[in-house]
Amino acid sequence: MFEKGFKEICLVGYYGFGNIGDDAILISALNEYTKAYDIYVRVLANKDPYLERMLKNFELDSKVVIYDRWKSRDINDAIYYSDALVFGGGGIFQDKTSLKSFLYYFYLALLAKMYKKPIIIERNSIGPLNSKISKFLFNFVLQWAEKVSVRDNDSLNFLNQFYPKFSSKYSLKQDFVLSDISSDIFKRSLLTEKIEVGKYDVLFILRNFSRIQEFANLIKELNEKYKVKVIVFQENDVDDLKVYFSDIEYPGKGEIYKTLAIIQSSSLVISNRLHGLIFSYLRNVECIGISVDPKIEGFCKDYNIEFLDEKNPELINIIKEKINNKLEGIVY
Repeated sequence: MFEKGFKEICLVGYYGFGNIGDDAILISALNEYTKAYDIYVRVLANKDPYLERMLKNFELDSKVVIYDRWKSRDINDAIYYSDALVFGGGGIFQDKTSLKSFLYYFYLALLAKMYKKPIIIERNSIGPLNSKISKFLFNFVLQWAEKVSVRDNDSLNFLNQFYPKFSSKYSLKQDFVLSDISSDIFKRSLLTEKIEVGKYDVLFILRNFSRIQEFANLIKELNEKYKVKVIVFQENDVDDLKVYFSDIEYPGKGEIYKTLAIIQSSSLVISNRLHGLIFSYLRNVECIGISVDPKIEGFCKDYNIEFLDEKNPELINIIKEKINNKLEGIVY
């Protein structure tokens, strides 16, 4: 990836907001860039104190400095003093969440172009782009970028369909560089957290969505028969879901070890969070995806993981049947 011999890069993504999936993307990228390529990394992130603790936990603090993504001076310095700007994974270039978010990342690309810094889009999911302005501006981002790698076939198809003139820059790469270091991380996570393997029959990794009340009813029913746990990947999800669940856990900001240990200790994972499925896949824990957006469906198709459409009227009954079939014979 860095055949030009970059010594310093500016890495940007949705980092520092306490989302465990995005934290894992960051740690994965930093592990590769600093260890495999011996690169000094300036990370543009929401500068929360937990980031520094997380870097120390993964022994990455010596070659990484966090810059505040909200301060113009930090943005300028991080890009100006680096050899390249790297958009480091996740769903960055999309306007479904917010047009403002898309415009923020476009501004960074524009600044890098002004400073004549190479731009690399690395392991992103692309789209949806719904507004005319984002579709128009993204054309310039692709024009300026030296390389564009995407994490799923849906994103690659999107680029080839709507921006075919830049197809020579496109490639498909796994979203999870974490796979390269997963064995060591998972071993350490189990040792650090001391969570017993096989502790949970069913683990639900959830965010709020249209069927959450039905899931709450299902989980209440399952609790009468099985060992069931519900976790969320982002602090905001606790407030969204606590009205539905009496017992819900957010492992905490930067608590990748603990999250992985909980997943490893489960017999079956049901998730409408993409990284809940990625983590499960990496450790060969059986999982079922609840497709609440295209990236989940795309990932499941690419890696032959079973998924169910959130709009399926029989969704709850199908899940219940699959759980009972999987756990048949368990008695407490």
